[in-house]
Amino acid sequence: MTSATTPLCTWVWNIATDEISWNQAMQDLYGLPNLTFPIKLAQWQKFIFAEDNEKITSLISENTKSEVECSIKVILPHQQYAVHKLFGRTQTDSAGKIMGIVGYCQEVSVHHINESMPIAQTIFN
Repeated sequence: MTSATTPLCTWVWNIATDEISWNQAMQDLYGLPNLTFPIKLAQWQKFIFAEDNEKITSLISENTKSEVECSIKVILPHQQYAVHKLFGRTQTDSAGKIMGIVGYCQEVSVHHINESMPIAQTIFN
């Protein structure tokens, strides 16, 4: 769970170039301090539970709001996964088309991956 002393985990998704950048706190949250940025959406989606990937793509395809919010389950090192809540603000061009999203992430909870979970076979086999 995050606290008042936890650094703010921020991200920027340039939809036009399909590039995502994270600040150092976000990289640390994912346990990936040496990941080279920017990354592509497909790279980030490898860390997200399959059933939650649709939430990410729908942020663009179905969104008409200026603010976005969703909860996703992400894979962490050491056979763990976390629930992250993403908050963002869309950036649009003059025609109103979404060009990017700038936001922050809050860790809600961390859990151990049970070997019987479908995601375990994907990660550890």
